[in-house]
Amino acid sequence: MYKSINSAASWVATTGVMSPVVSTEFVTEFAIAPSNNQYIYAIHGTTGIFITTDGGTTWTLSNTGITISAGALSYVSIDQTNHLHAFVTQSGYTAGNKVYETIDGGANWTNISYNLPNLPANCSVIEPSMGRLFIGMDVGVYFYDNIGLTWMLYNTGLPNTPISDLEISPAAPSKLRAATFGRGVYEVDILTTTGVITASSGTVKFDVFPNPTNNMLTVIMKVNKATDFVMEISDMTGKIVLKQSQHFTPDKIQQQIDISTLANEIYFLKFSSGDGNSQTLKIIKQ
Repeated sequence: MYKSINSAASWVATTGVMSPVVSTEFVTEFAIAPSNNQYIYAIHGTTGIFITTDGGTTWTLSNTGITISAGALSYVSIDQTNHLHAFVTQSGYTAGNKVYETIDGGANWTNISYNLPNLPANCSVIEPSMGRLFIGMDVGVYFYDNIGLTWMLYNTGLPNTPISDLEISPAAPSKLRAATFGRGVYEVDILTTTGVITASSGTVKFDVFPNPTNNMLTVIMKVNKATDFVMEISDMTGKIVLKQSQHFTPDKIQQQIDISTLANEIYFLKFSSGDGNSQTLKIIKQ
């Protein structure tokens, strides 16, 4: 591991050695903890993940809990506010070995692959505001927020091609950007529990609660004039399971949506205004 302290005019090797490693393999990915730059997580070929707590003076191989034989590790993401909390993705085609989480600085890793498909996991990014993890696989983007121990497909509008990188810019924290293999870069809104729609009556802010819910959803939509919206609820496969029109006025801003007939799982609630603008939220029926 090399570092520069003069804007890359020169580079110096850190004193720490990553050992034991396969001599023909190299550092393929690393991340510096935003909250503590002495913590660096580095992936070395198929050997595994090394961690330094002193800026590279010493390195420790930290694979406990990771099935290294299942495939090479591919990417590491570190919590913005907690240097001990990180995720690492794994490539390869071994079912059930795709993503691992540590909450103790790499001393132990927990497999959180759950329902992910048997495809290589290539990259990841943590959403700073909500702590949700997005990962890019050989086909599709999935996200996880520790509710229900389930990964959700987040792939609308993406081509069926490997996702090579995911980023959330501090300048646009509500946008997720995905780089694909040979098909360019895509951008999508990140799901929230509240939303904003730019409708014909101006910018409309709305709230949906409770979330999770068991039978009824309440929607509060503050509008300047009578406005019609189309509401669609779709399941994780993209199938629309409920669709209806919603009419809001300045003196009637609250509507209720009965979802008691839906199965207990995760859905996407989409509101569209008459001029084509829309916002999508994640809701959980339990």
